[in-house]
Amino acid sequence: MVSSIAIIRDVLNPLQTARFNALLGTQLPSTLNLNLSFGDHLLFCNPFENKLDHDGYFHYQHPSSLLASPFLQYKRRLWVQGRIRQHVPSISLKQPKELICKESVQYIKKINEEHFVCLKREINDKEGIPLLEELRTLIYTDSNPQERTTTTLITDSAGETIGTFNFKEMDIIRYSQLTLNPHRIHWDKDYCRGTEGYRDIIVQGPFSLQVLLRIFEQYLKRQCHDTNISQIKYKNTAPLYPGTMITIHLLPGSTPNQYLLSMRDPTNVYLEAYVTLLEK
Repeated sequence: MVSSIAIIRDVLNPLQTARFNALLGTQLPSTLNLNLSFGDHLLFCNPFENKLDHDGYFHYQHPSSLLASPFLQYKRRLWVQGRIRQHVPSISLKQPKELICKESVQYIKKINEEHFVCLKREINDKEGIPLLEELRTLIYTDSNPQERTTTTLITDSAGETIGTFNFKEMDIIRYSQLTLNPHRIHWDKDYCRGTEGYRDIIVQGPFSLQVLLRIFEQYLKRQCHDTNISQIKYKNTAPLYPGTMITIHLLPGSTPNQYLLSMRDPTNVYLEAYVTLLEK
């Protein structure tokens, strides 16, 4: 039976965000920020489990564990989409803050020969005040990786480019170390090529999402916006390899406080997102 599966405790510490800023290096120079940048909670409340599957990732999130069906085995798993909603206008970094993350299964469903597991993460402070809520959907599949994609959320070629970033191999490996991510597709080239069918290691879903959000945050500052992000809904659409120079493309949404963002290069769209700002 599927039920609540994890309580994860952590401490919101500015040293962790400083390490992430150092990883971004000169590509995205950091500025003094007394509050947690939207999306940077992904650096915290990451599980630390001893039981890992053959791909190096957590057994407790696998359909074989959730459904008590050991025969459910898949070649690959991927973080394909999600949503983040922040309940408070800002989360202070001035002093360390204890975080309590309740992770539960929102749904698990089989579509054709694949399983989709949606995890709901509710992060509160130690007084029980809700800070943010997150949905993460993972796909478990035997299909081969798709090298090319077309846009699914964003189809208009208009808009503007607001930033660029080059995901370097060691940055991908260091991000896994920073976030306690043991998934082999982010550090083991031989495994990627020989077992899952990738041509190299690939960028972590949360890493690409944090880069997109950081570039958008800098764009808002350049535009003199004093409004914070309240929600993002996103979809990972293609594997992103080391050495890929991406651009962040922006379009206005259907309301004044909504934007459509994509991470792309001339041949691929890797990440698409709807971002909503707090209404003034």
